[in-house]
This record gives sequence, structure tokens and C-alpha cells, in this order.
Amino acid sequence: MHSYQNPYRSDLPFRERMASFWVTMAGCGASRVAPGTVGALLGAIVFLAVADLPWWIPLLLIIIGFGISVWAIDFLQKKNQSVGDASWIVVDEGVGIWITLLGWDGTLQMLVAGFVLFRLLDITKPFPVRYFDNKGHSGMWVMLDDVFAGIFAWGILQVLDALRVFI
Repeated sequence: MHSYQNPYRSDLPFRERMASFWVTMAGCGASRVAPGTVGALLGAIVFLAVADLPWWIPLLLIIIGFGISVWAIDFLQKKNQSVGDASWIVVDEGVGIWITLLGWDGTLQMLVAGFVLFRLLDITKPFPVRYFDNKGHSGMWVMLDDVFAGIFAWGILQVLDALRVFI
């Protein structure tokens, strides 16, 4: 287990502990089974807390969350070169699911469909998601493949919603 995988370790310096807490989404990245799915699940739960607010507030939180995530990943990578795009970094899945769920209609069907679509696109990485996944391991590139998976899943959800699939 990488030392950053457990953000609750008291031997980590404070800034490293906070960055680790952020990128592992409070330790979800330490899950032995499907850490990305666990991170996306927590991301969906966090999204539900702001889903009823005006549309621009969740969008602003996505932008801020993206920026903090890029900084935190880069910070940890500079401290330890072995970090790369480690499987315990799951904040990218959190931000990706937030993007997917923008415009959520409040139905359980759309929530589940969005979650499944996002995970499917994140795991299979169709073009151009794969392009961003293969570009590099800086914080920006770690985040961008999930951002694009989220955008694609969001687009598919909007089409399904327009076709009244979630009634």
C-alpha cells in the first residue's frame, strides 16, 4: 500500500495528508475492490447534496473541484515520482460523475443510468477518452480522461432524457 493511499496516516506531513485525502476521496481509493467505482459512488452521493441548487452552483463546484484535483495530484507526484496515475487516485472519477449528473432530472432511473454509463465509458475508454488517458500522468491528464467520459455520458443521458426514457 502506497503511503498516500491512506490519508489518515499521522506520519504524513499535513499538506500531503490533505492532498491524499482529496485525491483518494476520503480514502475511497484504498478500496481493495473497484476503487474507481467506489470513488464514483461517493462522487454521486456528494453530487446529490447540491443537485437541487441552481445549475451554476454544481457547475462551479466541478470547475473548482477540477482545479483542486489537478493541483493535489501534481503536488503528490512532485513529492513522490511513483504516484503517476495510480488506481488509488479516484477524485477523477468523482469529478467525472459530477459532470455526468449535471441536469439530473431527479429520477432514480437517470441516476443509475448516469452512473452505469459513466463507469462503462471510463473503463472502456472509447476515443477520444483513450487519447487523454494515454497523453501523460500529470494532474491535468489524469483528470481529463474522466472529464471526457463524463461529458460523453452526460450527452447520452441528455439524449435519453429528450426521448423520455426516464419517465
